[in-house]
Amino acid sequence: MKKELVITEKNAKFFYEMASDELKKELENSFGKAFFESDITDSVKSLKDAFKVTGRPETPSFSDVPEDLRPFFQATYNVVVINEALNEGFRGNIYNEDESRYYPWFRPSGSPGSFRFGGASYESSNADAGAGSRLCLKNYDIACYVGKQFTEEYRKMLES
Repeated sequence: MKKELVITEKNAKFFYEMASDELKKELENSFGKAFFESDITDSVKSLKDAFKVTGRPETPSFSDVPEDLRPFFQATYNVVVINEALNEGFRGNIYNEDESRYYPWFRPSGSPGSFRFGGASYESSNADAGAGSRLCLKNYDIACYVGKQFTEEYRKMLES
């Protein structure tokens, strides 16, 4: 008896890293070897791409949240999905003081049109860290990429 396994791209990449050679070959046959060699930034260039990579549904309406709070929750959801996609399974451990977590920083210069990426930094997981594990990124390069590629999504989250 033969059964078929359905697996998301995100899970395929996650399992590939720890797979036996035999399973890696099967995954490569299904997804193509290039899929596992590509950089995640090649796959996630838009919010739509992030939804596809994570398998998450598009932005919910948050209809049971008070109307004035909905834009914040919608924007935060979008940023969390973007970060989840680009982190490829990494989720910062808020209890590990030795783990660096990276964040994009922005420079609002007086008007929404001048909101721009200002750099990336990291914080250890101390209680005074700037954001929770779902908003941190796995490395400096990804934090810079997110800050430049997804400036509008972060602006919406930070201003709502």
